[in-house]
Amino acid sequence: MRMLLLALPLGLMACAQPDPSTILSPTGYRGSDDPCRKVTSGFILNQYGRTGTDLVACPLGYDGVADLRDRYGATLVISGDGNAIYRVPRG
Repeated sequence: MRMLLLALPLGLMACAQPDPSTILSPTGYRGSDDPCRKVTSGFILNQYGRTGTDLVACPLGYDGVADLRDRYGATLVISGDGNAIYRVPRG
């Protein structure tokens, strides 16, 4: 039983990474030069999207994420495959 409990979280982490089916907006979230993009469809939106929020993908290590958190109230949802996905309240 102990082995099953240890293996379950690792398995969940492995399948919760951003995947190629995720489609991003062609324009920046905060402006045309913003590398962060709104998630418009795909597995990530279906799994982590919430009413009244946007999911936004930013490159890992991007310095502009601090502004996204501070000004827009973004919270990290998941990261992987070179991107971090944030939940941003609308309004």
